[in-house]
Amino acid sequence: MKKAWFDGRLYLQGLKRLRVIGLALAILCISISVLIPLTTWIKTANMLEDVNINYDSVYGVEDSFSSSPSMSEDEIKQEIKDRSLIVPVLVTSYLAPVFVLIMFAYLNKRSESDFYHAIPYTRVCVYSSFVAASLTWAFSILIAGGLSAGLLWTLCPYTTYSFGGLICEILLCCLNAAFLSAFTTVGVSLAGTESTAIIASMLALCSWRVVVGIAYVTLEDMMRIVEVDRIWGGYLTPQWLLPVGLATQTETTASILYAVIVTLLMLVAGGLLYHLRRSETAGRSVPGRALQIIFRCLVTLPVALVLTYLIIGETEITSLLILFVVMLLVFYLYELLTSKSARSMLKATPWLGAVLAACLIFTGALYLSKYVICTENISADRIEEIGLSSATIRGSDQVFISDYERFLMAENMSDDKTVIHLVAKALRESQMAERNDNFYNDSIIYTEETPGGTKNHKGFVRISVCIKLKSGREMGRNIRMPEEEYFTFLEALKTDLNLNSLPNADEVDYCQLAQFGHSCVQTLEKGWIERVLDAMRLDHADMTEEQKSEMMSYGKERAQFILRIRTEEQTFFCNYYLTEAMPQTASVICELYMRKQAEAKAVVAAVIEEAEGTFGEGHEGRLTIGLQKNIMQPESRYFDVVGGRGEQVLDFLAEHLDEPLDEKRADGCVVLWMEACYDVTSPDGFYLYKANMPPVPLLLDLTKEEYETLIGILNYGKQ
Repeated sequence: MKKAWFDGRLYLQGLKRLRVIGLALAILCISISVLIPLTTWIKTANMLEDVNINYDSVYGVEDSFSSSPSMSEDEIKQEIKDRSLIVPVLVTSYLAPVFVLIMFAYLNKRSESDFYHAIPYTRVCVYSSFVAASLTWAFSILIAGGLSAGLLWTLCPYTTYSFGGLICEILLCCLNAAFLSAFTTVGVSLAGTESTAIIASMLALCSWRVVVGIAYVTLEDMMRIVEVDRIWGGYLTPQWLLPVGLATQTETTASILYAVIVTLLMLVAGGLLYHLRRSETAGRSVPGRALQIIFRCLVTLPVALVLTYLIIGETEITSLLILFVVMLLVFYLYELLTSKSARSMLKATPWLGAVLAACLIFTGALYLSKYVICTENISADRIEEIGLSSATIRGSDQVFISDYERFLMAENMSDDKTVIHLVAKALRESQMAERNDNFYNDSIIYTEETPGGTKNHKGFVRISVCIKLKSGREMGRNIRMPEEEYFTFLEALKTDLNLNSLPNADEVDYCQLAQFGHSCVQTLEKGWIERVLDAMRLDHADMTEEQKSEMMSYGKERAQFILRIRTEEQTFFCNYYLTEAMPQTASVICELYMRKQAEAKAVVAAVIEEAEGTFGEGHEGRLTIGLQKNIMQPESRYFDVVGGRGEQVLDFLAEHLDEPLDEKRADGCVVLWMEACYDVTSPDGFYLYKANMPPVPLLLDLTKEEYETLIGILNYGKQ
């Protein structure tokens, strides 16, 4: 009696058919999965050993200030992120379709196809048993590779990871394997040769996503005011195709659920096509003239749509002609390779019209969408709430807000009437600019009629907002505002949401103070982080809007605080720069530097003593000096000093190194950072080229005349 759905003996036979490729892939996947954590283990152990070497005993040179501090296993321990745990397993999941292609290879040979169509089992039973065998091999390899890697990562004393995250990643890899295998079952059930089976599988997997992807990039170019990522919950974005989402680590819960549903549907579709398949299909590229036409058009359509995209983007005629020729080559070569008949190739010409008609429909749909979006009336009375999208502020440096503020604004919606009114007005103006294709034309002066006459605004700020209508519909829009209206909008939004402009200390788990272009970097302890944030908050309260913007504006030559902010939703970095409007913060920095001045002076004193005579002829001594007149000076000055000037600089430092500092006046001191590179010979005759720098900048209490003397030495040497 025929079994209708599944048979164990067929399942075991399927496992045996795949044992060679299965075992080979299993050995490869498990070996590489184990090799990566093992290599990390060995390299980290060697690095830890090297770091803890006592350089004095090795080289015989008294060099306490340049020896690297010892590090413990806990200090060097690193957290391995979930996806990084099992990269070989993820790569192997993309090879899962190979099992389906090999399992159903008999469909391409007439004698074997006749045999499996004649055995006393229903076709559904054969299909489900063989698909189960293919997925069993794929899942077993992925699980074994993932758990093997997890075991080694667990044993490695220098790494930590989340076991729950590891299991989730293994399950995602299994889903990816099933997703790709499901589309392959459709391909092998349709085609009659190996090559066309692969092509059919790729068409089933990619044809729709290619159309969607080209629509995505075309919409981005055609409609600058629309946040395309928000359309249909982000369905147009490439990461909704699970293999792309996993490779780029951009998959979402919605895209994973979508992949599960599509996988089940494709497995069912593959079973239905297998059930309907005739044995005579074996050896033929595509069964039936209709499928041949569909395949031909689908293969050509992506090239035709790219051509359409370039035409819409007004690409030069030469590129368009080249792409048109490529489209014709794809169309005719596919027909020639599959049918092996020049006559059939020529007869296929009328079906080019179907491809071109699809392009016209595609173009019409896009322009209709643009018309609807640019003419839709979103008045203030239709809007319920407004949110500012994170990290999407566009404009000049004078109108930046901090990443922390963007994060808070992205997490909250405002129903403030001023905010809603300004966004509705800006949206109407942006729609008009989009219709006239000048949304990004910043040379246009934004004018406004006021009771006092026409008022000209300096320029625009472009922002991305989330608009929630009273009907429940949400939309993302890119809009532009005059700078003055933008500041009003921003202040109203902050006030309504009651936002902190600076993070709280408990939100910051890591902070660095970088100065002189990141040449001198300090990692702050928790207590210092709290003091710095308190001082910044005091300074911030007395700042104008322009000064607040300057505090967030990029300035690599100024002292910079790099904060890592960790919340339940995400982890991100936020930068703040020291300005002349931040005296409280400058005092805290100076106090931090003062606590390490003794250590810094010891380093410089050792350099002065050891580097004597290494700046003359035949030596490679060099000093790199960074200099600020005081801690709040906006820009640093840099000098590369060699030869006699190097000796003169060291002599100058020796004269002023032991002068006492008044902590109350420290923020007015000259700030000097130095990297000294010079050659020395150890007592054992070893030649060493040394590079030393103090842990913090030196604070030098110099008079105006002394400062000018130092500048003169750095520029020209003593006259």
